[in-house]
Amino acid sequence: MASASVIRAAVSSKILNKVDRFFSNRLSGIFIELVQNARRAGASEIAVSTETTSEGTRIVFEDNGAGIDDFSKLLHLGDSNWDAETARSEDPAGMGFFSLIHTGVTVYSNSRRADISTAAFLGTEDVNIEPTAVGPVHGTRILFTRAENSATVAQALTEIVRYGSVDVQLNGVMLLREDFLKDSVYTKMVNGVRIGVFQGGSYNTHCNFHGSVTDIRTGGGLFRLESVILPTEVRYASTSDIYVKLDVVETSSLHLKLPDRTEVVQDDAFKALIRESRIAMFEYLATLPAHCASYKQFLEAKDFGITLPEASPLLKDFFVPARDSNHDDSFSPNVVTSARIIDPSQVAFVEGCEDCERTDFAFEMGFSHFYKLWLRPVQLEPRYKGYSWYAEIPVYRNFELTIDSEPVDEYEAAALLTVVDMITLRFALDLPGKPTVPFTWDLPFAGYANEDDSQDCTLLVTKTSPWVLASNQYADVFGLEAAADHIGFDPGDDVESDSYDTQHDWYEERVQREIVRVLGGSFGPVRLELGKVIGAHELTNALNAANISSVRLVKTGQAWTYEITAAA
Repeated sequence: MASASVIRAAVSSKILNKVDRFFSNRLSGIFIELVQNARRAGASEIAVSTETTSEGTRIVFEDNGAGIDDFSKLLHLGDSNWDAETARSEDPAGMGFFSLIHTGVTVYSNSRRADISTAAFLGTEDVNIEPTAVGPVHGTRILFTRAENSATVAQALTEIVRYGSVDVQLNGVMLLREDFLKDSVYTKMVNGVRIGVFQGGSYNTHCNFHGSVTDIRTGGGLFRLESVILPTEVRYASTSDIYVKLDVVETSSLHLKLPDRTEVVQDDAFKALIRESRIAMFEYLATLPAHCASYKQFLEAKDFGITLPEASPLLKDFFVPARDSNHDDSFSPNVVTSARIIDPSQVAFVEGCEDCERTDFAFEMGFSHFYKLWLRPVQLEPRYKGYSWYAEIPVYRNFELTIDSEPVDEYEAAALLTVVDMITLRFALDLPGKPTVPFTWDLPFAGYANEDDSQDCTLLVTKTSPWVLASNQYADVFGLEAAADHIGFDPGDDVESDSYDTQHDWYEERVQREIVRVLGGSFGPVRLELGKVIGAHELTNALNAANISSVRLVKTGQAWTYEITAAA
């Protein structure tokens, strides 16, 4: 039996041979580390100058901080040598200076100088510390050369300084600094992190640590509340989200991945920050006179001890979007497809119809063209289920569409346009606490897309409908061709047309031929095609130019020819 033993984590000296792989050699990463070190050393100002040389751009980085007492600490990987307060608030790793490992560097501080090569960083070469009269009296001067041009150097430094906390001059010009949470609508400080709430649709959560900005990758919208801000316009407007940005003042309660701090460690401190961020967003939402947060979000705020008013009834009219997703507006007049605040006492939800493609369009045509409903039909919005006003809204349900007394799901149309005897739609209105109200509509029209063909649909009209009685597809409040286009056209790659326009033209021509054939009988297609011929400007101009008075079509067998008569 093996005896018990104890093990403990340790760092192998061999890791020093691979330390160059810890750093990507990005110029922005180097500037981040140099600025952070200067700030921790108490610097209130940093001066950077650049000079173009044959080897690239020579960079001089100088700060007015405390300087370097012990040069050996520069090459002690993982030994930051910062005081206790700095160690607590900033969690320094003692690795930042190694970001210069791919470049090599000369350091001046406290009347001493050191030339540190890549080999020295790797521990394979000694570094001489020499006295010198060159360099700052107070602070540190660092010299290194990069392959990037001066414009690229300036851009990298400007980006780092923008949200930093130390003034930096570049070639004598002070670089712009601004608050990372500028334009936030609500800000609070929690455990060393400034949480800023913003309106908008950002799907990235940005975290700033004294100029080093990174994205927090979490997924699931943990730092965002979706669709909680009401539209600013009554019509044709959408809801908006709120999200947070994090300005890390100190890392005592939040841990950033080392050495480059490009990610947040997702530990218990991070989970606590998510909670505080969501609280901040709900606190802001509570300051608004109205909102459209879901009932789930309402309950979450309540769990945080934040009392929100009930959401406004932001709903949209019931309608059937076009099959072509590029044109999904309603086919019916006076139907508003964007959400807006609606009086709950004036509307009723539509349930069980919106999932049936063979019923929903018939219902929309019924209430928008042929019958008046005293409660306006609106789309179900499950995200609001739980609010008191939601439960009080009546519901249209139990839809049943029949064609010649046969359920529509079992009916087989003879053609794209089929004339039938009767189209009947039955449904009921459930009123909370009151008897159910039945409805029976005899409709002149119904239509639906055919599921087995992406470029086909079925139109049904009754014998007594205006279109049939007048033998004209435009005889009533809408044209049958437009209805077919709305419910049937779906552009795709499975047809011979090679573009959206040619696919649409092909579809319209086919639909037009079918409608004309059914409504106009055998002469309908003839009139349609002849109309196309004489409507052509080229033919009209040619006939007029030739002074032709008539053209006679002559049939020989199944072939056709023509006879031309010139004007006298």
